[in-house]
Amino acid sequence: MLKWIISYFLIVVLIFALLIPSGVSTDSVDYNSFGKIKIGMTLAQAQKAAHVGIVQLNGKPNQQDGCFYVQPKSGFQFQRVRFMVVDGKIVSFEINSSNVKTTKGIKVGDSQYNLASYGIKNFQLIGNKNSKQRYFIYIPPKAKNYRIIFESGEYEYITRYKAGRLPEVNYPFGCANYS
Repeated sequence: MLKWIISYFLIVVLIFALLIPSGVSTDSVDYNSFGKIKIGMTLAQAQKAAHVGIVQLNGKPNQQDGCFYVQPKSGFQFQRVRFMVVDGKIVSFEINSSNVKTTKGIKVGDSQYNLASYGIKNFQLIGNKNSKQRYFIYIPPKAKNYRIIFESGEYEYITRYKAGRLPEVNYPFGCANYS
């Protein structure tokens, strides 16, 4: 009987392990990466590195130039996650889901007042107490051409965040700002 219980348990663990893509984890956004996907990779490189399919969200099918968005195909944890692509290369990650954390543990839904407790000290604030929208811009000390931008609304919780390279990560309207 004990053998059957252990076997059943191992099978359940194995099934759950197979359901999570190996290259992209749910807690791995940094200023220049999302799991094994790095800023500057082509879509083919990203798919190969992360072992996950990528679907284009807008623009012409199989577009390679200009600005457009893609998202990982698999898994509930990747809903509301998209990558901005400019001229065939990934330039930023946009996270609108509480299922995906930064490498410091910050996620959508966290209080803006807790950013410092996560070790985020080098940030600029855009907006003021009277503004409904605030942007906390983290500038990595060793990577001045990259940013993580946390947005908060009127209830002082992080509503989304973006990570990527300049100038694209600073575009407030994403591809609409691209020219």
